[in-house]
Amino acid sequence: MTSSTLDNITIVIPTYKRYPYLLRLLKFYQTYEFDINIIILDSTPYDPSDDELKKLISAKNIIWKKFNADVTWWGKIARGAESLQTDYVILCADDDFIIPNALIESMKFLDSHSDYSSAHGLYFGHTSYERAKQIGFLISPLYQYGKSSVQETASKRV
Repeated sequence: MTSSTLDNITIVIPTYKRYPYLLRLLKFYQTYEFDINIIILDSTPYDPSDDELKKLISAKNIIWKKFNADVTWWGKIARGAESLQTDYVILCADDDFIIPNALIESMKFLDSHSDYSSAHGLYFGHTSYERAKQIGFLISPLYQYGKSSVQETASKRV
């Protein structure tokens, strides 16, 4: 996978008082050897104090937009969308991890299916260690009985 493969996508990350999660997510994306376009929509009423996080959010591929805490999440997304300069966008919670290869596969799918406006791959959720001991797993698909709407018409997908 090359950097140019992901040049046409932006990851939008809304956050509020969750700088440890944001730091963890940005460090995850930093492990890849290319710059992923990221817009952070932050309504935390204070600035981060962690030096590592400050350095990460000041990177050239990251736009950090601060909002008042009373701005709604959809208001943040609408204002953040004004900064988009790519054809594709992914909305990613600050505690979710989206694998770049999955983004590429979703973009390929959308490129070859022009009547689709979104794509979603497998989603795995995890449970607490205590709950996992009771039910017997730690990580599993979130929607075990999900179905694909690939064969349906556009009007039925809506």
